[in-house]
Amino acid sequence: MKTYCLTCGKVFSASPYRLQRHLAKYCSLECRPNHNHTEAFKLRMSKLHLAEKNPMWKGDRVGYSSLHGWIKRRLPKPKICRRCNTRPSYDLCNISGKYKRDLLDWEWLCRRCHMLKDGRLIKITKNIIEVSKRSRRHPITMTDEIKTRMSESAKKKVKFRKRGSNGRFYA
Repeated sequence: MKTYCLTCGKVFSASPYRLQRHLAKYCSLECRPNHNHTEAFKLRMSKLHLAEKNPMWKGDRVGYSSLHGWIKRRLPKPKICRRCNTRPSYDLCNISGKYKRDLLDWEWLCRRCHMLKDGRLIKITKNIIEVSKRSRRHPITMTDEIKTRMSESAKKKVKFRKRGSNGRFYA
């Protein structure tokens, strides 16, 4: 369908959809007025849509990774771990285990302290022992050497990968 440009008056064709919704006002981008917003306007609009005021806000029904992102943006990251005070902190750890949107319920820890707090380090060692007991060819007993190697791998933040064909974990 044919319509007139509001700027230059030129006749141009537009789809019926664009005409019904009053979207076909200008014949080209050159005729369209420049709607650059000032920095003050952009700042004011961004503040109007923060947190609960945002139409996409989910409140406490937020997912795991979104909640972590929200906490990371608001909770300052310290240089060292809050527990051991030796290693740099990398992980956000939930204190209560309820994953609330409360900054006092979160802390920054190093990977080792986080795994100790969650009990994951103990689970890994138990899995290694169970796998070694099930392996008929090469049973492993938890010697001091193996324990030190496991603690060193935890310090280096080495994750255990999948089990091999013999049932062992490989770092």
